[in-house]
Formats: sequence, C-alpha cells, structure tokens
Amino acid sequence: MKRELFLNSLEVVFFFTKFVYDIVDKYIRTEGEEPHPHHPKKNHFIFTSMSCLFCKIVAKEIPCEMVFENEYVCAFLDIGPVSEGHTLIVPKIHAENLSQGTEEESRELMAVVHMLAPKILKAIGADGYNLGMNQGECAGQEVMHTHLHIMPRKVGMMRTFTKLRPTKEELATSAQKIRSTLESV
Repeated sequence: MKRELFLNSLEVVFFFTKFVYDIVDKYIRTEGEEPHPHHPKKNHFIFTSMSCLFCKIVAKEIPCEMVFENEYVCAFLDIGPVSEGHTLIVPKIHAENLSQGTEEESRELMAVVHMLAPKILKAIGADGYNLGMNQGECAGQEVMHTHLHIMPRKVGMMRTFTKLRPTKEELATSAQKIRSTLESV
C-alpha cells in the first residue's frame, strides 16, 4: 500500500514537472527566441533557482558591484572579500558545482578569468592573484552555485583568507577602478 502510494505520488510529480516545462516552453519563451546556446532544447528560465543568491544577482533582483557581464557569465565583487578587488565569476545558468555544468560553461568561466584577471590586477595595483573554487560545503562552498574567486595579491601582503568588511563606498570605488580599466582597453 505505502509503496503504491509512493509510486503514485512520484507519477504526479513527474506529470506536474512536465506540465510546467511545457508551459514555460509555450508561454514564457517569446516567439522566435533562440534557446540558450549551451542547452539548445531548453530555455534559460528553467535553469535558475529562485532561492539561489547568485541567480537573484544574475536576474538583477539583488544589487551588486558588477564589473563584467556577457551572455554566459557575470563578474561582481565579493561582499566579504579577502583582498581589494576580490571578484566572483559566476555562470548565468544555475549549477551547484562545476561538474553539473557543461564543458562549454567551464571554458567560458576560464575565458573570462583569462581576460579579466590581468585587468583587475592593473586596476587595483596588485602583483598577482589566487584563483579559487570551493566545491561542496565540506570544501567551504557557501553559495551553492558554481563560481570562481579572483583574489588579487600585492607583494608583501600577508596571504590570508580572512574576510574583510569593506563599506559599500569602498566596494563601489574598487568596482569603478575595474570597470574603468576594462573600458580603457
């Protein structure tokens, strides 16, 4: 009896999920809209988590100090940085970790790091950087959405991962330095 009830419940969940996907595909995706390039049969809308902090930042529901954005990735300053200019590179499609995303999304993350890191260093006056990713709570991942950290470092600076508490004004100033450096190229 319990097993049959459980299986019936699963059937209802699967039916409802398919129903929601069909509605999204039919009514939310606008006529002629191209599907997301990494998921040609799926709408980007489906690949967000409404409870995810980074998905809300990507959707512009939560403000941030955005320094770079393209079709696939956002880069914004960490509000608990370990150094000035500490930037998060975040894919726009929700995946809890790198393994859940596509290989193309991983390449795009690294392409943005490759382009952005030297500009952050120049803007902040740093000499090097740590590139970090925490995958899973046991590794220190606090937001369950794939992201990379670019943490600028200066010669003579103690390498620590203790979070700083900059003011909104300090974050805005750092972000403006980075945006200005990007615009000058």
